[in-house]
Amino acid sequence: MNEIKHFFKQYRKNAKAVSAVSPTSSFAAREMASEMIRHPGPRRVLEVGSGTGSISTQIARLLGPEDELWLCEYNSKFVDFLHQRVATDRRFDGIRPNVHIFGGSILDFPVEEREKGFDFIVSSLPFNSFPPDFVDSVINLYQEMLNPDGSLSYIEYVGGRTLKKIFKPTPERAASNAITERAKSRYEFRKKVVVRNLPPAWIHHLRFE
Repeated sequence: MNEIKHFFKQYRKNAKAVSAVSPTSSFAAREMASEMIRHPGPRRVLEVGSGTGSISTQIARLLGPEDELWLCEYNSKFVDFLHQRVATDRRFDGIRPNVHIFGGSILDFPVEEREKGFDFIVSSLPFNSFPPDFVDSVINLYQEMLNPDGSLSYIEYVGGRTLKKIFKPTPERAASNAITERAKSRYEFRKKVVVRNLPPAWIHHLRFE
């Protein structure tokens, strides 16, 4: 309940950046992390837009002591919450020394860590709320950081794009949507709708190889 209150408070302060009214459900979070099961490890995993860590805990359940997890979060209040959660949540017990938190934009992520590459990227960024230049830069960066045969999993809320087209039909938003649609048409190999989430969501899985 504390996590939900904390998340909703940040949503009220900046609905555009947070996008959802509550943390990602365990059902959606498990689907976001599902591709990791196919890789025996050791694995390097990057989660972007970690929020309060609802997806992070599901990722942690699948990782072992030889794996490495990076959490990237822009909102400073969420960053504080993440530090506390990683330090106290038992689901991080087996990998805590290998969990790192970066507070800032993914576009400012440390170059030395980018160059090491990642096997999986899990992203909760609300692409249809951001300008097209930012969306294009982020997707290109994801493609650059993923190792061969690595995959990107990201969430898109069902109905969100349709409602925004009806109520705020801006050219900028249409351009952002076109970028993600182009990426999905080229690289998506699996998707799943999760209705047990608020709001319901599509989980997209892309492989750039």
